[in-house]
Amino acid sequence: KANRLLLVLISAPSAPSGVTFNSDALTQLDTQANGCAAHIWYRVAPDVATGDIVVSFSGSTAVNVSAVSMYNVDQSTPFGTAVKGTGTFGTAEPSLDVTTTYGDLVFDVVATEAGITSSAGGEGQTEIRDNVTGGHNVIVTSRKYAESTTTTMSQDLSGSGTPDWAHIAAGVKAAASGGAVNILLDMITHKDQMVALFAEGDSHYAVRTN
Repeated sequence: KANRLLLVLISAPSAPSGVTFNSDALTQLDTQANGCAAHIWYRVAPDVATGDIVVSFSGSTAVNVSAVSMYNVDQSTPFGTAVKGTGTFGTAEPSLDVTTTYGDLVFDVVATEAGITSSAGGEGQTEIRDNVTGGHNVIVTSRKYAESTTTTMSQDLSGSGTPDWAHIAAGVKAAASGGAVNILLDMITHKDQMVALFAEGDSHYAVRTN
């Protein structure tokens, strides 16, 4: 598939020192910290290969990861402007308005401290990953095709206590040749184990963290 993009969404208390796929370095799009932290990394034109996504840290840490492989993505300007926010459960819910073009594929990642027990995405959002059980951090990721110049990405969290959360959202831009951004594959991991694989096309990647 032409005009490929690999997107990696991360929740961890500390920032990764690097992310690679098939030994090739990814680029950090943005990060937002608030107790826990949300991170978005990506690689334009990743190898067509069965390889590992490796998320590295300077020390031991809890980490949750989602990865999505796409094609028909603008290779020179793959993203619009990322939007981010923070808050505390019981006081505010994650909600971001992303400036978009019709047909953008918008992604978000919410990272929270322990205490969140469930989440529900906003209107039109398709959940990629929802890991809200135990551990030191929680990740919720979702996607949505833009239908206007503003796309709202939100999560309705449930839980107890006052865990802090961090939220990032960004739209992936389609290639100038036309057509929509398409997903090849969704992959998810918990800590250092791949726990599920959701295929939406003909590409396959393996995922691990360390």
